[in-house]
Amino acid sequence: MKTDLIVHSTIIIISMNIIHCYVVIEQLDSLTKSLSDIKPLHTTLVFTYSNTQKNSDIIMDILYNEILHWKPMKLIEMTDQVPNERDFESSELVILYSSMLLLSYKDYIGGSQEQIYHIISCMKVYSMQTPDDYFLIMLKTLDTFDEEIEDILKFAWSEDILNIIILEIQHDINNLYESSHNYYSFMNTEHLYTMKVHQYDPFLKKFYHKPFTPGISLFPDFAKDMHGFPLSIYPLQQVPFGIVAWNKDASVRAKIGASYRLIEYLAKELNFTPIIEKSLYSRSDVSINTTGPATIALLQKLGHFVVAGIAPHQTEDIAEEVLRLRPIIPIDLGILMPIDYYINEQKIQDAIGSGILTLIITTIVWLVAVLMRVERKIWNLYFILRLLFSIPVRDQPRRPSQRVLFFLVVMIGFTFSKEIYSSLANIGVDSIKENDYNTIEEIKDSGCTPMILSVLFTRTFAHATEVELHLKENIVPTYKINECIDAAINYRNTCCLVSSLEGAFYRMKSQVIQGEYKLTFAKPIFWSDHGTFNIGKHAFYKRHMNRVISHLSEAGIIKRSYTHFSELLTGVIRKREKGKEIVGDSHALLSQIYAIEILGWAIAIIVFLGELFSYHCQYRVDRIFVVCKRNWKNSRFK
Repeated sequence: MKTDLIVHSTIIIISMNIIHCYVVIEQLDSLTKSLSDIKPLHTTLVFTYSNTQKNSDIIMDILYNEILHWKPMKLIEMTDQVPNERDFESSELVILYSSMLLLSYKDYIGGSQEQIYHIISCMKVYSMQTPDDYFLIMLKTLDTFDEEIEDILKFAWSEDILNIIILEIQHDINNLYESSHNYYSFMNTEHLYTMKVHQYDPFLKKFYHKPFTPGISLFPDFAKDMHGFPLSIYPLQQVPFGIVAWNKDASVRAKIGASYRLIEYLAKELNFTPIIEKSLYSRSDVSINTTGPATIALLQKLGHFVVAGIAPHQTEDIAEEVLRLRPIIPIDLGILMPIDYYINEQKIQDAIGSGILTLIITTIVWLVAVLMRVERKIWNLYFILRLLFSIPVRDQPRRPSQRVLFFLVVMIGFTFSKEIYSSLANIGVDSIKENDYNTIEEIKDSGCTPMILSVLFTRTFAHATEVELHLKENIVPTYKINECIDAAINYRNTCCLVSSLEGAFYRMKSQVIQGEYKLTFAKPIFWSDHGTFNIGKHAFYKRHMNRVISHLSEAGIIKRSYTHFSELLTGVIRKREKGKEIVGDSHALLSQIYAIEILGWAIAIIVFLGELFSYHCQYRVDRIFVVCKRNWKNSRFK
């Protein structure tokens, strides 16, 4: 039979030759059936284990001959010492990130499993960089060791190894015919071998001991249904992608945003139980000085987890790919600036002139009304109306009552003048234009202090130009970018390095809260990347999560979910209605309108008091004149 080689993800598909013309051994060919949906990769790495004193064995010889025939890029024999990642050269590490099958073959007589545990530990270290590695341990035995093999499989799972099988090749010369019917077997002139596959489903905690038959699925896809397996979720306060509200007892009260909806969908599809841990940034070893590479080093130490936050690449190291799911959304890092307005001065002058003109017109109307005794004519009209309706007419009121009536007329006039000013002033407001920041020089000249998330600092300025280095000198790292956003809205003295999607949300939020835009996204872009979730280093669930995300992306669901901010903006509007989140300066136009209205009332009150005072003075003068005239007449007649 022709030997063939098919590379699927991180597995080598093997088809064995005919042995002594008895039975065809296709021990690993069945892998093609269970892994046919995985796209092939480019590089292959095969590891084998050999003892220092290796005896010739027909199976071992065939395996080695076939491996050499495939011409793998790298063939390494495991040693008696468990390797350390620091021991590898960089060139070897590059190969470790590629496809591999970890293969071991040895004699086993039961008893101590230390040597096999050592093999598994070596496999674990070698496969650290590959999330979809596969382990095949072939044990040549003389008897059945199901219970001991179960212990070995449990140990492998404790080392976070899921895709592992033990292929037991049992030498049984006494049961030739019975074995040939019960097991897929082969023989040479001296020996009969029966073969059994041992598997372990850690999610159901169930062992399988199956006869090896053609077409058997050697590596069942246990991870496609995790049966409620608890998976740690590290939440991030990442507006607008996800927000978490906590109770006082550190439990989660509520969580909203596209990232958490995606986590819930993944949990439903893969049937795992998301366990919300404390935020990654609440850990004692994470501070404002924690850089991107330091964050990656921290993630490498954790177990099985998913970080529910959109993250770009923090380093240029290919090893970071192991800690990432497939791309979810694009990220363009730019600068969110407080708006610097260009104001049409002519329109502002026209608005001020409209207020002065309104004041002059009101004054003229007042003078004309006084000279023409409008208040008396209004009273006469009222007198005529009462006669027409046969209403008893009282005496005409004294002059102060007429002044009160005139006071009301003036107040109505100033009320309408306020509306006139408002409409004219709005013309000036509509003429405002935002300043476009087209270069980093313009951003630097604005005088705003730049701020950036500390985890993005290293990557952003790793290859900075001369102009960007000037910006770097004044930049302030932070791990809470919302502090920068608040300062930019309220004080206009900071600018924030955020993604374009974050910038779009914060700009809309400033408009919802303030009534007008307070922020704008500058033109310069520092770098472009794709953001996704970080995951555990040896994540057996990675392939399935990638499959789900891929389907959601193709359907356009992820794009809509991450670019529509109605859910978060609705929450902002509710807070605004409750009066909990109105911040910033008072509205300039509203202040001007109130000022004009207060001025009108003040003038009307002054006019009214002046009228009363003038009437009082005129009354006193008239009384004095009458008294003087009477005294003069009396003195004359005497």
